[in-house]
Amino acid sequence: MTSIAPVMIVSCGCYFESFRKSLWKYLVLASLSVIIRPTAAVVWFPLFIWHLFCWRQMIWKVIRYSVTRGIIVLLASCVIDRIFYGEWTNVHYNFLHFNVLSGLSGMYGTHPWHWYLTQGLPVVLGTHMLILLVALKKSKEPIFLGTIVWSIVVYSFLSHKEFRFLSGTLPLIMHVCGSTLYALFDSASHEKDDTSAGAKQRGRCSHTAKVSVIVILLVFNIPVALYFGLVHQRGTIDVMFYLYKETKKEPPNDAIMSVLFLMPCHSTPYYSYIHRNISMYFLTCEPNLKSSSDDYLDEADQFYEDPDVWLKQRYDSGPRSNSSSPTEQLPTHIVMFDELYLRIPLWLRQHNFHFCDQFFHSHFPEGRSSGSVVVACRSPSPLLKSNRSS
Repeated sequence: MTSIAPVMIVSCGCYFESFRKSLWKYLVLASLSVIIRPTAAVVWFPLFIWHLFCWRQMIWKVIRYSVTRGIIVLLASCVIDRIFYGEWTNVHYNFLHFNVLSGLSGMYGTHPWHWYLTQGLPVVLGTHMLILLVALKKSKEPIFLGTIVWSIVVYSFLSHKEFRFLSGTLPLIMHVCGSTLYALFDSASHEKDDTSAGAKQRGRCSHTAKVSVIVILLVFNIPVALYFGLVHQRGTIDVMFYLYKETKKEPPNDAIMSVLFLMPCHSTPYYSYIHRNISMYFLTCEPNLKSSSDDYLDEADQFYEDPDVWLKQRYDSGPRSNSSSPTEQLPTHIVMFDELYLRIPLWLRQHNFHFCDQFFHSHFPEGRSSGSVVVACRSPSPLLKSNRSS
């Protein structure tokens, strides 16, 4: 949500900025996108400089106007944070400090400086990468093209890189690619009054090129979109629908149901999809904010080092009935990838867990994920069965 919302706001803001529709709407949308995700400031910085250049006759008035709108939005954000955090918190400075100044984001993975050029953009854009390369020479949108280049250069200085970080530039990239294609195909239309044989031949070639490019884009992008939207990595979504249906069984399962996700952190949509009041727990991956120790391992890393040891320490290291923490009780369901399911069969059998269901996840598993998602359910003890029947 925090990645997609700023993208939509940036698109709307660029509409008002590029066509000079409404200054206050443009400024409010720009401020709002930065408030939601501070990295949006990277995209807006060159656009704002260009905006000041276009209004250089009244530059100080525009600056005052911009500062007042920005302060209003920032104050509204601070008040909202104060209400929900219970104290005054500068979340935007915290974001800057964690990701840039302290470099703690690097614990989630680091990449070389050229990663966006050699992997990020080609994977995200696909066939549009070729059009973007043509736009570098042919584009008539210098400010948007410059903003794209500026953003990628700035992002490349950060050690931690992800495909989703490019989402803020995608509206600009699609606009530049579209305008470049239009300019290339429209160039032949200016020769329509020329009745020479050469002009007619160029017109036929232009029409063939248009059809060819459209066919290539459709043939490549539609299957790719369908596969990655409907098939690839769908297991972590399907399993949440399965759990949701489990909560609606009779007698109401949401009163006794609990789920343990033995997967890399944030693998599933979690409560944002299931919308039921059940106990759920996943392996966490918080950064080490208390010390600068290089041997720090988050909970997910500790688990994957030795799953059996982690499970025994959590669930078998003392009488659970005396514990006030619900996460120390054995869950009714465990969700994991099939590769892990094959690693801990003994512990599962010892605690009365059995195979419940399996969901396809990916043809191309990577890292700690695998091809399928497995759900293991715990069989109730005989004593619990007798209590229910009575």
